[in-house]
Amino acid sequence: ESKLEDLLAKEQKSLNDKSYYEFLLSEFEELNLQKAIDTNLEGEFSLLSNAEDVKKSLYQCQNYLNSDSNNVITNLHSVATELDKIKHINKQFEELSERVNSSLIELQDIENEISNQENNIEIDNKRLNQIESELSKINGLLKKHNVSSIPELSDQKTEIESKLGEIGSISTEIKAVQEEINSIKNNLLALANKLTQQRSKIIPTLEKNAQNLLAQMKMGNAQIQFKLSQTEEFHKHGLDNIELLAKTNLGGTFELLKKIASGGESSRIMLAIKSLQSQHKSLPTIIFDEIDTGVSGEVATNMGAIMKNLGEKMQVMSITHLPQIASKGKHHYKVFKEEKQNATFTRITQLDQKERINEIAQMLSSNKITQVSIENAKELLCK
Repeated sequence: ESKLEDLLAKEQKSLNDKSYYEFLLSEFEELNLQKAIDTNLEGEFSLLSNAEDVKKSLYQCQNYLNSDSNNVITNLHSVATELDKIKHINKQFEELSERVNSSLIELQDIENEISNQENNIEIDNKRLNQIESELSKINGLLKKHNVSSIPELSDQKTEIESKLGEIGSISTEIKAVQEEINSIKNNLLALANKLTQQRSKIIPTLEKNAQNLLAQMKMGNAQIQFKLSQTEEFHKHGLDNIELLAKTNLGGTFELLKKIASGGESSRIMLAIKSLQSQHKSLPTIIFDEIDTGVSGEVATNMGAIMKNLGEKMQVMSITHLPQIASKGKHHYKVFKEEKQNATFTRITQLDQKERINEIAQMLSSNKITQVSIENAKELLCK
């Protein structure tokens, strides 16, 4: 589509130039530049302009060569006759005789050519005016295109024809790109429709499984619903707009999750969805940042169990303040702040088994460790 946009802009610019190029080309087409080159129009104009003087000079040349009693050819014949008489006497005379005879032949040929030229020259004022008009137009174009010869002018014509051809080729290229876009869109539409069908097929199972997980977290009446609607433009997930709706109470209506769920309800619903998602998506690590907000007691215990099950398939990291969840991890790290030299530092340390019992006991008894809380912590760690 970006390529098409560029081509359309280029075509618009070219169309603005097209009428100008067509006008320039029409000026060239009024003249036959190739004929002007082939026939030497300028030479013909020069000859016709001076036809009378040329005929007069050629006629005089004929007289000098062959028309008078004292002409060159007659005299040269006489020279050839005399040398022919003595050429047998000496080789030098023989060579002179050959050279004179050769010159005689050449002069006779020249005389014939002069005669033909003189006979062929006509005083044609109509043709002269026609050529003068053509040359005037050509000279005008030479100045207009800033060139100095008719062949260069012919090259300018070819260049203008090429530019007009390019304008035509842009239209062809635009058509090809539009066809390519349509083909790609059809392929994308087929893929998007396939995604929609697959989503529609799996949604009932996903909603049912999520409801089962929510029941484990004491939300037996809660339900979620994935609502699909079509978008007008393609995006990386196809043409589906997916909304997560939920109802948390019996007899309620489905609304957007963020509108109706409390913090604890949202945490449990998101854990259910993430748990289901992880079964079908290869994730090396999943991080829950206080996903247990707003829950406690048995609900927290069940949430911890779900996270523990997830931990069998991937690395699960959970940031929590609940002992029920902290006790389910294979490893326990404590994050705390330390004030030192008028500065505060955030620290993290891995706890050993004894330290872990004390930490969970402290979480159970609101920072005051008792023997009961220690025993409860040991019990939680054994589950």
